[in-house]
Amino acid sequence: SKAVASAVRYAAEQGMPVFGVKSGFEFVSGPEGLVEDGSLLFFTATDERLGGEKAASYFLEEFSGGKVDENVVTNLTNSSYVTQTHVTETYTDALFVSPLGATNSAYEQRFEGYRDRLLEASNSTINVERIEINPTSVELLKEKLSNCMYQSVLVCSGRLLPSVADAIKESGCDRTKIGSFDPMPEMYSLMAKGEMDF
Repeated sequence: SKAVASAVRYAAEQGMPVFGVKSGFEFVSGPEGLVEDGSLLFFTATDERLGGEKAASYFLEEFSGGKVDENVVTNLTNSSYVTQTHVTETYTDALFVSPLGATNSAYEQRFEGYRDRLLEASNSTINVERIEINPTSVELLKEKLSNCMYQSVLVCSGRLLPSVADAIKESGCDRTKIGSFDPMPEMYSLMAKGEMDF
């Protein structure tokens, strides 16, 4: 957040060595970023947008029968991928699930990577929706799933996974592919039972 970035700059001005891990990627890079101006001595994090893109690529491959025709151009300096993929007509709707009212920038970046990769690969024919849910009350999600229109559901946080997996199962959407970030113990059980993909 901007408040944390200000605190980091203040600490650095006072002579404290500051290292960054995981959050705040958007405040670190670029000419006015915390690394460039010397406020952070070191920063490491996951490229959350790339994670969303990779999740989308997995689903794209699954729905193209495992035969993805890709011409990949990779620019390693900004981790952007330009790819053309043949998508079968059966992949028409995708859903991204995040916690209600969450302000975690990683969730936004994951969604953007997921959405943009699916739209790019399908020439904007895949409908990509986002829903925010309370993990203890998934009625809105069950309503969205009532007609099993989503071929893929990407859960942005492992802590939502049990609720989402249960809602998908209760709705009878047994052909819906499910992926998630942030491993939780329940994830391995769901994968072993074939109720989620990753």
